[in-house]
Amino acid sequence: MTTTRPRRSLRGGSWTTAVAVSVTLGLLSGCTSGSSKTHATDGLASIALKYVAAVFSHSPQNATSLVLPSLRGPFANMMAIISHNKVSSRDISPGAITVTDNNAVVVFTGTICSIAAGSTTSNEGASAAPNSDGCLSNTDPHSSNPAFQVKLQKASDGHWYVYLQ
Repeated sequence: MTTTRPRRSLRGGSWTTAVAVSVTLGLLSGCTSGSSKTHATDGLASIALKYVAAVFSHSPQNATSLVLPSLRGPFANMMAIISHNKVSSRDISPGAITVTDNNAVVVFTGTICSIAAGSTTSNEGASAAPNSDGCLSNTDPHSSNPAFQVKLQKASDGHWYVYLQ
């Protein structure tokens, strides 16, 4: 069951940061998957989760290595945008995985937070927590929310990479 929460306004430019983070994650919408997982889809989930963890822990080198090589320049620019902001994630887990030919989408559950540098929150001085301004949570493993989806593409070298649109 999906619960709809009222939209929150993000303070101190956090909305811009949230958009940048969503773009950086290379997100899509509207994907579903069957319930069975294979070794291949477990590998896709691993790539997506490593990518999310790297983006939300300010590890640009780790995140960049997971991005399609031809898109690493634009990705570095997006990482520079969010590097000045406080970002965090918690309880991140893989959800549904859809694979179509050389493309895949991994939905993840958990909480992602993005708070612009210099802004204040109700948890002043603490890391962004669920339900505080700047955080989004997802518990639906089949979510169509693009903030909780990572698009992957299989490159000509046979490896899967994050594909940013």
